[in-house]
Amino acid sequence: MAYQQFLQSGAATLVVLADSAPATNVTNTSWTLAGTGNTVAVGERSKMIFQTTRGVATFLAANEAAGPTFASDAWKSSATLQRAIPAGDWTLVMRLRSSGTAGAPSCRGRWRVFKAKNTVNGSDAIELTSGAIIGGETGQTASGSNGDTSATWSAPYIELNNEFLIVSFALEARQNLGNTGSGTREYSLVTGGASVITAPDLGPIEFAGAVLI
Repeated sequence: MAYQQFLQSGAATLVVLADSAPATNVTNTSWTLAGTGNTVAVGERSKMIFQTTRGVATFLAANEAAGPTFASDAWKSSATLQRAIPAGDWTLVMRLRSSGTAGAPSCRGRWRVFKAKNTVNGSDAIELTSGAIIGGETGQTASGSNGDTSATWSAPYIELNNEFLIVSFALEARQNLGNTGSGTREYSLVTGGASVITAPDLGPIEFAGAVLI
């Protein structure tokens, strides 16, 4: 089983997935789930945009594009791959830090896996998952505490023919804690450490989140 970690590397806009063991890093990739006078409803979700705070207004009942189409909205292999990945279970874990001033509600992750040759806009992306892989809930977390969301995907045999492998992530609210007054309820993405993918023979693949895909 290959052990791969989501992490931030070097430049502020680069994310990689690697089999090294980097230090844990709380990024400024985040989601605001409640603030003064506004809250996110249960079931609403918002896609990751790396190095960006996704506000309450970005949470929608169906905020998941058909494929990775925005800047920095997914991890992508740093080069095209010519290889096969055997069928088997992938385990995906994302650690989130309650970074607001008023704690954070329970949320869960939603991952999707694609392959594509077009690195400009992902217009030829083929989804390898059949919709979102839905993780378990983080539970309500106090400010400054961590919450993990994890899922298992029974992946088919995957053949990459000079194609990029792409993993996207969205956050779904599972609890509404109500108006925060002057505080905020926010989660920040934590890279390294517990944020990992394990998969059969995945190999050392770097994923760059700064590339337009």
